[in-house]
Amino acid sequence: MVVRKNEDLQSPQSKKCEEARNDLIDAMRKNQPFYPREIWQELVICQQLCQGLKMLKDPDFWSDPNLRKEYVELPAKIQAQLTKVEEAIRKRLSKFD
Repeated sequence: MVVRKNEDLQSPQSKKCEEARNDLIDAMRKNQPFYPREIWQELVICQQLCQGLKMLKDPDFWSDPNLRKEYVELPAKIQAQLTKVEEAIRKRLSKFD
């Protein structure tokens, strides 16, 4: 079993990831009235996946192999969801061609 100290959870990479997640949430909140529903829905899913990165701060995460497996799969899920966001934006823009 790997035991991590709280300081490890505040590594520069962890802080950078949290800042990026906060920037996404801010952008979504400030621009919500301008997003069509289909784009907004995909962004919310992306935000929820990014929220999963906070699992690193949960002490139970490090002792539960199922949670660790879920975290390992999270970056690929986030990337796939970002692709869905891009596709929703492109589809919306193509309506005006």
